[in-house]
Amino acid sequence: LRSTHFLSLLNTNMIYKIDNNKTFLIGFENYKERLYSPIDLDYNPNAGYLGQDSLKKSILKSFYFQGDLSVHKKLFIISGLRIDKNRLYGSHFGPHLSILYKNKTNNYRFNTSKNFKSPTLKELYMNWDHLGMFYVNGNENLQPETSDYYSFSYEYSDVKYNFTIKPYFHFIKNMIYSVEDFDLDQ
Repeated sequence: LRSTHFLSLLNTNMIYKIDNNKTFLIGFENYKERLYSPIDLDYNPNAGYLGQDSLKKSILKSFYFQGDLSVHKKLFIISGLRIDKNRLYGSHFGPHLSILYKNKTNNYRFNTSKNFKSPTLKELYMNWDHLGMFYVNGNENLQPETSDYYSFSYEYSDVKYNFTIKPYFHFIKNMIYSVEDFDLDQ
């Protein structure tokens, strides 16, 4: 038996429209991941995901709610929250808010959110040599990635021109990313 990786995602949501000015969305996600590796990998011991007989599991359950409100013809607000419950890393709360003000040819928008991403089992545990072309080396010490995001945008738009400026700040803690390890001596 070779190593196996199983992913299952269930996503369901419901949209409820009260009137033309108010819409609400509520939803649920269930993300299950299993990673199995046998110890008996005869032809290449480095080809196994985990290098030993082992089974790793992760479950992430998310509940989310969002409300879209048209305050009047010029002001629109989208606000919501997301609660993630991770089997390995506990619970995380992620609110978001977006405000749009429209004025003929000018649009002003403000966004803010608090975000969360847990490492996958591959990012945590996999050690794999893909025939010498690339390697995947998991790191069991990875922590969840969290971030705070803020942006403001201004847009001018008429029949002939469109101009947008969007400064933003994205503060990321424990960023999960791939690292290429090149041998510069060759």
